[in-house]
Amino acid sequence: MAYLYGKKFVGPITDLILQLRDELYNQPYEEVDWNKARHLCLKVTDCSYKFFHVIFINSLDPQFLDGLAFAACMSL
Repeated sequence: MAYLYGKKFVGPITDLILQLRDELYNQPYEEVDWNKARHLCLKVTDCSYKFFHVIFINSLDPQFLDGLAFAACMSL
């Protein structure tokens, strides 16, 4: 599972996937701004602290973060 997540694997978009997207999201799936929605959750279910450095790192470009992770692994 971690391998597929790391490779950003995306399965085929079937009719079932499209129906689930229509049911789960209150706006069209293609119009969701994922950068803004990343930190949204109910206060009841939010059991993490919003530290500035965590929000900053999460907002960075994923390719940049992959490069940092690679550099860190090579320095070990």
